[in-house]
Amino acid sequence: MSKKKGKTPQPAAKKMTASAPKMEAFTFGEPVPVLDRRDIL
Repeated sequence: MSKKKGKTPQPAAKKMTASAPKMEAFTFGEPVPVLDRRDIL
């Protein structure tokens, strides 16, 4: 039971995915359109 109490960082990880502070986008050259779901169908 003590191991489950030690898993407090899980909510913090969910917050990171929601705000995504570490995610950065780098572009080289002209922007290229990303494959959309419409193209697959």
